Amino acid sequence: MYKRQVVRTEEEMRRNTASAHEETLKGSGIGMWMIVIEEGVKPKMYTDSMMRELLGVDDEILPEDCYAWWYDHVDKNFVSQIDSNMEEILAKGRSEVSYPYNHPDKGTMYIRCGGCKSYDSVHNRIRIKGYHQDVTEIMTIKQKQDKELMDALVVAKRADRSKSEFISHMSHDIRTPINGIIGMVDIASKNPEDAELQKRMCNNVRESAERLLNFMNDVIEYSEMEGSRMKLTHEPVDIANIIGNILELTDKQINDRNIQVVTDYGNDTYKLAGSLKHIRQVLYNIIENAIKYNDMDGWVHVSLNADHQFFFVRVEDSGIGIPKESQSRVFERFYRVDKARSRQTGGTGLGLSIVKNIILMHHGTIKLYSEEGMGTTFTFRIPLNYVESNDEDKNEN
Repeated sequence: MYKRQVVRTEEEMRRNTASAHEETLKGSGIGMWMIVIEEGVKPKMYTDSMMRELLGVDDEILPEDCYAWWYDHVDKNFVSQIDSNMEEILAKGRSEVSYPYNHPDKGTMYIRCGGCKSYDSVHNRIRIKGYHQDVTEIMTIKQKQDKELMDALVVAKRADRSKSEFISHMSHDIRTPINGIIGMVDIASKNPEDAELQKRMCNNVRESAERLLNFMNDVIEYSEMEGSRMKLTHEPVDIANIIGNILELTDKQINDRNIQVVTDYGNDTYKLAGSLKHIRQVLYNIIENAIKYNDMDGWVHVSLNADHQFFFVRVEDSGIGIPKESQSRVFERFYRVDKARSRQTGGTGLGLSIVKNIILMHHGTIKLYSEEGMGTTFTFRIPLNYVESNDEDKNEN
């Protein structure tokens, strides 16, 4: 009795183990098959239920039809690879391959397939036993990751090229205004009695110095962002005053091109608090670009507004506009839309990249609308604190 009970238990264990194996294979999307190759006879494929599900065939399909079905539904671009895989199994005893399979119901699937060879000496035929596994999800994720990696590599290479161009031009962009300053100082010092010349040289020196200062500010600001050293402050922000200062600094450019500047400060935008330095830099870069890349007799319209949550800015210009193919790149570091004009005006290719980073650090958004030859509009919003005036409180006291 004891021995019979042990035998029965072992048989149950074997059945349970076989059932567990089958469940494991099915849960992993793995089907088992055996291909029989016999001279003068069509190849036959014997399959389990999971394999038939992977192939998309009925349980009643004949082995020779099953093989033909499988072979016919392999992606046409991978048939030669399947043939090479079968030849490798016959020559070396085993092989593995992955390929797309056209399932009649599920569409394109990705299959990982492996097999090994044995010889049936009784019937004088070759048997290849193996597995098919559905790896569609894995391949889809891998393809997405590969694409993201390639896209990132393209962006990195593009940025590296732009950075190399920036560095190669950097010495020129620094030397040019410095040499200009030295030359104009020499001219002024040699003509102390010419008041008109002195005035013109002073204006030119100031313009060159401001150009150099803006260049260095962009480089320093970018360096701080790269090193994660940029820190936002919290202090009163007088938008009208900032705009006024910017227009004073760019007054010569405005007058030289006879540009009409219109400002609309909206409601109480002076009652704001935020990172003054960085808000000023954002406004300066965008407004200066609107002036710098404008045409003769053009116009610039700066409109501002604020509520208790956001500070809104819209800067429109009638300038040269941005080509459609460049609009997705204008916020990239070191990128210059018009390299020739940027060299002439002293653009670093960092301004809009810095602008976007500052706005993102403020948890704001920026958008661009432009048409080549028809002007450009930048709109952005930044969440700033709205500060109520204390004047009334002081009067009451």
